[in-house]
Amino acid sequence: MFNSVQKSLALQFTHHLVNGNYDDAYEMLSHKLQTEISIENLQTDFDRMIDAEWGKVDPIEILDDENDYDYDFIYIVLGGEIYSEAICIDSFVVEAGDYKIDSFEFGRP
Repeated sequence: MFNSVQKSLALQFTHHLVNGNYDDAYEMLSHKLQTEISIENLQTDFDRMIDAEWGKVDPIEILDDENDYDYDFIYIVLGGEIYSEAICIDSFVVEAGDYKIDSFEFGRP
């Protein structure tokens, strides 16, 4: 359902968030989504899910068809020492020739 470029973009977005590069993550969002969420909200929402006491986020990986999962979104696992969380990205758009994330959710479904 999703191509390798979209999956790579989803992982890159997640790594930016985990590393605190909120400006870079925000730039990966569609113009429409940028009108709905600010950089500050993006950071607050992510930090609420993965707080400062989380420790190292590991692994960061996509669950996909190879793992017998059939999701209509890209499911990115954010591993932790005690429990895990996820980011779900369910749509992309192409703007100026580049894929942009058009819809995502923080947290496991």
